[in-house]
Formats: sequence, C-alpha cells, structure tokens
Amino acid sequence: MVSKRKRLSISLSALLVFSGILAGCSSSDNGGESTPSASASSSAATSESPAASENKEPVTLEISWWGGDPRHKAIQDALVLFEKKYDWITVKPTFSGFDGYGDKLTVQLSTDGAPDVFMFSRAVSQQFGKSDVLLNLYDHKDKIPYLADLEPFMESPYYKYQDKLVGLAAGITANVVVYNKKLYDEANVPYPTDDESWKSLGEKWSSVHKAKDVYGDAGWFYMPDTFALIMKQLGKEVVDGNATPPTAVVNTEEAKKIWQWTEGLWADKSVARDSSDTIGFASGNLATALSATSVLPTTVTETQDPLGFATMPKTFDGTGSKVAIPPVPAGLWGIDKRTKHPEESILLINFLMSDPDAIKALQVTNGVPAVPASQELLKGQLAPESIEAAMVDVVARTQQGADEYWSPAQPLGIGEANAAFTTQMENFIFKGSDLDKFLSTAEAEMNAALKAANP
Repeated sequence: MVSKRKRLSISLSALLVFSGILAGCSSSDNGGESTPSASASSSAATSESPAASENKEPVTLEISWWGGDPRHKAIQDALVLFEKKYDWITVKPTFSGFDGYGDKLTVQLSTDGAPDVFMFSRAVSQQFGKSDVLLNLYDHKDKIPYLADLEPFMESPYYKYQDKLVGLAAGITANVVVYNKKLYDEANVPYPTDDESWKSLGEKWSSVHKAKDVYGDAGWFYMPDTFALIMKQLGKEVVDGNATPPTAVVNTEEAKKIWQWTEGLWADKSVARDSSDTIGFASGNLATALSATSVLPTTVTETQDPLGFATMPKTFDGTGSKVAIPPVPAGLWGIDKRTKHPEESILLINFLMSDPDAIKALQVTNGVPAVPASQELLKGQLAPESIEAAMVDVVARTQQGADEYWSPAQPLGIGEANAAFTTQMENFIFKGSDLDKFLSTAEAEMNAALKAANP
C-alpha cells in the first residue's frame, strides 16, 4: 500500500523539476520522442479555405510539446489543418512524454537550439522570463486578436515576467470539488454548490460521514495552493513576492484558525488524517474530493456512481470578499526570442488557440480552451452529458462569482519554499510536531529557501 504521505512526496519531487497541474497527459503517455511530419496524421477534418499565399516566401517552423498519445494525435491533426490553411508554412513537430521534456527544452533554450514554438510548464515561467529567452508577446499584441479576452485572467506570474507576456495557455485547468451524487443522495445531504464556504462544505462532509460512514473528503491540504488560497480569503498572503527577498508568513492566527478547523474534521473522522490509497471513489468510501479538471476523464472511470462538480469555496466562513484562483495554464505556448519567424509563430499559436477546426481537433487534450469564444465553440460540439462538456462548464464557472481573482506569488525559489512547507505539514499531519512548531518551523524554512534563491 502506498501511503498518502509517500505519494505526496513523490508528487512534489516531480513538481519541482518541471511541473504543475497538467491536462491531457494520458495514462498511455510514453517517454519516447517522435519527429514525424505533421502531414503523416491524416484523419483531421478539412479546414477553412486556405489563406492567400501569393508572394509568400516558404517558411518552416519547428514546434515541440509533451503529452500522451491522445494529445500527440490531436495536435498533429491540427497541424495538418494549419498547413492546408497557410500553405506556404511547413511545420516540423517534435513530441515526447513528460519525463525529460523540460530538461531538454531548458538545454535547447540555453544553446540556441530551441524550436520556434514550444509548450512549457507554468512552473518555469519565471525562470525562463528571467533568462530572457522568450519572445515578449506584448510586442506583437496587434497580431493576437483574442488577447483582450484573456487579460482579466492573466494577472498571474504564470503568464508574465515583470511587464512581459511570455506565454499563452495551450489549455487551462482548475481545481474543483468533485462529489459522489449517490452517496450524497443516500445521506440526504444537499450537493455541494458553487456558493459554499469552506466551513459549510466541511459541514456537508461531516453530515455525509455520519450518515454513510464514508469519508467526506480525502484532505483539502493535499491540493497545491489550497492553503495559500484560504489564507488569502482570510486576508493574509503566504508569500510576498514583491519583497526583497521574497518573504513567507504562515505563523499567524489565520493559519491557526484553518488548521484548528481541520483538526476538528480529523477528530470526527469526516476527513482522514493519515489517509492512503485505500480511500477513494473506486473504493466506494469517499464522498468528495478536490481535483484538477485535467484528470476528470480518469476520475469518472473509477466509479459507476454519478459524479457532480462544483467550484472551490470562495470564502472561509461566508464572510469577507469572495476570492478565487482563476484557471491556470495546463501548459503554455511560448516562442523562442531568437526565432527568425515571429509572425508565423504567432500565427500558429493563434490557430491552435482559436481556429474552429483546430478547436474541434484538439477538444480538451491540452486542457479546456483558454479563449472564451473557443470554449463556447467546443461546448456546441460536445455531447451535453459527456465528461468533456462537464469540464468546459465547470472551468467556465470558476471564472464567475468572485470579487477578486488572485494567484499565489511565484518568485524564484517558490518550489523549494513550498517543499519545505509540505515537509513540515507532513510532520504535523502524521503527529511528528504540534501546530505551533509546524507553523513556526515552516515559516523559517520557507524564508530560508526564498532567501537562498534570491541573494
């Protein structure tokens, strides 16, 4: 049996290399790298009429991405359509599994060997931005017609470095509440809604547990950024990314309020303190889980019971401003600053993000489309009861109803700081320390990690 603690440590190790919540990375993801011609994939539908190619010099673009077989096929299908529409442009794709992709891309960018267009993880946006290897897309904003529609949700370090726009979301994902409708019905407990507070959601967890002897939740604290979100909802930010060096503050009364509430849920067994892989929808002993929308197609295969989806709570106890984290990029498209073909590279990204035929080919293999018009287009193409339609719908709802859309600071060293916090959190969860020691030690070690990364 793999403990939740061990699984979390493994997940964090991967996160620190080149990670984030990923969309469309199928379980069939392979580590092998492929470099076929885009034209080798011929199952895509016919695209719109070709763009005028008179007096156009032939251009060859290179593009790379990571993923599994469904993503590889979908992007290749879209590239076939792109080449038909813009027939003076040839696209040479390279793709692989996730393992090793980020390390290779980093080397390519540092040695002037990167493709023109490439997918990268939001975890390295600040690193790449500081290295000044990415094209500033704001310098070409007149060529990106949907940019104004994205701006309200791009006030985030995932997209920007200082005043530069370094990437556009290949697709977006969000953390949401997933619940087992059958267990809630049998417990005679109302389904979670988009208007819950954390405390009201916790009350539903407790009610379902008492009625059905199942866990109300697998543990909110295992979801990235959730503690920082609840702290923000209580008026405190865990990390001040504008300070020199960036600073972390977690040893506060607000933090104690969060963890004391959680200790109450542990005490009545609504949430398992030392949970394991024996708890889940597949085991029939879990009523609710917090999940990234990118993994919902896998989640629904774990049970025959109907599942429902709600947005994350926007307040801790129903008071104060409603604060939400907007959807985050499951991956970003970036352009090498040294490309010889910036306009054609932007044309390719625009096509992948907003062309109707491309959206039809890609569906949700890169995550939910980031452009609102593309979301609406895809919704019209999906079966209403499909999990893909549910993904598009709940991600759209995460962009509604908040007073403030906020993203945690992402200064250099944040990965190491978050890892230090998680180590101390695990010690507390598994009774290796008390609450005061957990928070004071976590704060000290987070600040040490941030200071080391920002001398």
